[in-house]
Amino acid sequence: MLERQRIATLRRGGLGVRKIAAMIGRAPSTVSRELRRNVLAHDRGYDGDLAHARARQRSRRPRRSRLVDDALLRAEVQARLESEWSPEQIAAHLRIAFPDRPGWHVCHETIYQALYHGGRGGLSRQLTRRLRTGRPLRKHRRRADRRSTRFIAPAELIDRRPSAALERTRCGDWEGDLIVGAGAARRSAPWSTAPAVTPCWYTCPPTAPRRRLVMPSPRCSEACQSRCG
Repeated sequence: MLERQRIATLRRGGLGVRKIAAMIGRAPSTVSRELRRNVLAHDRGYDGDLAHARARQRSRRPRRSRLVDDALLRAEVQARLESEWSPEQIAAHLRIAFPDRPGWHVCHETIYQALYHGGRGGLSRQLTRRLRTGRPLRKHRRRADRRSTRFIAPAELIDRRPSAALERTRCGDWEGDLIVGAGAARRSAPWSTAPAVTPCWYTCPPTAPRRRLVMPSPRCSEACQSRCG
């Protein structure tokens, strides 16, 4: 609102579009569109308060998706989804393949909303099965300040490990890694490996179920045990 009031003040002072845009840090096209959209009929002027009220009213009106109104665009997006393209890939493809059709340059979020809003968004929700997640419903992202730690208790940072473990001069120190595959392997149990810090390895069995909190205890191989004593 303050920005629109400043535009009105500068406009009444006789400044042009480019000068106003430079002073408020906006593109000239943005200022020109704002003035053109909210021109007053009686004196061709601009009222910042009235323009802000109109903008709030427009924001309350739901807008129809381009995928609902444009059958050709909808068919193009649907064909790519059926070929298991991601919405991000489709959005980038539309900009590259159809540079002369700016109305087709939708963002990936538009495609996601069209999918998860069912028929109202223009795309069938059945197409969500073609997404890499395969989820019929969207999974809301948690805010960074509300995310819980992935560990039961805070662990010692690796850069604070003892010098003997860092220099690999003793047996009995372990480094753990979690390996999760792609596709069907991702949905199955992940594998955990616990390589010894000294040059001997042991691979743990799958940590089923997937969200298991306790890993199997690592064991040295027979060769390692004989060497470490």
